[in-house]
Amino acid sequence: MSLKETTVGLDCEAAALYSHELTRVTRYSYGIGVLVERVHDTVILAISMTFFNQVLGLSGSLSSLAVTIALIFDALGDPIVGITSDSLRTRIGRRHPLMYGALLPMVATFGLLFNPPSGLSDTEMFLWITVFMVLLRASVSLYAVPFMALGAELTTDPKERNHLMSTQAAVGYFFAPLVLFVGLTWLLADPGDKGNGLLNRDNYPPFILLCA
Repeated sequence: MSLKETTVGLDCEAAALYSHELTRVTRYSYGIGVLVERVHDTVILAISMTFFNQVLGLSGSLSSLAVTIALIFDALGDPIVGITSDSLRTRIGRRHPLMYGALLPMVATFGLLFNPPSGLSDTEMFLWITVFMVLLRASVSLYAVPFMALGAELTTDPKERNHLMSTQAAVGYFFAPLVLFVGLTWLLADPGDKGNGLLNRDNYPPFILLCA
């Protein structure tokens, strides 16, 4: 048998291996994994500007600039994470090391972002938010980029990939807003006539702990 025939045979065996029907456990496990990224993104989009501007007192222009800088670093970092993940060779694969390694930094930077020290000047507050927003986006990228690549590698069957991605989307778009709803309805709500709970800094730690 020629080298070409052997290579074709191995490719066919690999395609057969990864074209089988995925189990429900695999689909839902992968779907739940998207919440690591989706919850953080939903919270950042929904309440970060209110928190930075109206709770911490940072101007809207500086708050927007901090978010913009973080997004620029995020755009530059995603390809680097992708290249790094593609080149990894470990006992647990090339996707899982980065995903596992991103979890603790993600939790830490998310908590620190919404818990700056009291008494910071505007410049110091801006730097605090910018640094931890950049680090948070970097941590999310370390998880999200390999996670999305892993989904494409679980199976080569187009139908199974559609099922996998639809499960991931359904879980993400249902449970991430649900977490936000719980936070806004209970954790960030002031009872009685105390005013808008979103503007009370003391309400945020339980909500951030839930999201982290």
